[in-house]
Amino acid sequence: MTYTITTNTTSVTLSTPALLDHTITEKISNNLFPDGTDEQTDMGKSSDVLKFSGLITSDVYASAASINTMMDDKEIVTITGLPDSNLNTDYMIKSFNYKTQGGTVSMYSYDISLERMRDRL
Repeated sequence: MTYTITTNTTSVTLSTPALLDHTITEKISNNLFPDGTDEQTDMGKSSDVLKFSGLITSDVYASAASINTMMDDKEIVTITGLPDSNLNTDYMIKSFNYKTQGGTVSMYSYDISLERMRDRL
């Protein structure tokens, strides 16, 4: 299986990640009043981060260059093809790195961190 990272100008298809971590952070305001009562207010999601780890086995340099350009240009990317369709939406790439896997020239491990666009929360 594969998933695709797409912008208006380019797309990169990668194999399904070996590790997928989805973290949602919420803001909660806690107010303590002089009479000893307190009130908690849920202020909604403050971040929605998706992290992948996996392997790139083909077009390594072209894929990495495209993803780095998307990240550097702060482009909004659309993710499609993930097993959980709720995660197939718009993100901004926050970090991306890759390295050779055990000396094998054509196999690289990668980590990518994406933040869901706030207007989509």
